[in-house]
Amino acid sequence: MADTSTAIVFNYLDRPDLHVPANVVSNNHFDEDGLVGIYALLEPEVAASRWAFR
Repeated sequence: MADTSTAIVFNYLDRPDLHVPANVVSNNHFDEDGLVGIYALLEPEVAASRWAFR
């Protein structure tokens, strides 16, 4: 279960079969969680190495 933007992003990243090409990453709000979620989409390897709940 994912109840934060970041957790949703990591669930997506864990499912390569769902990945689609994208040129833009956006968010409908700006807070720490939204920012980290965008970072995780842009830099998934670095973000995964710092994700304590994985």
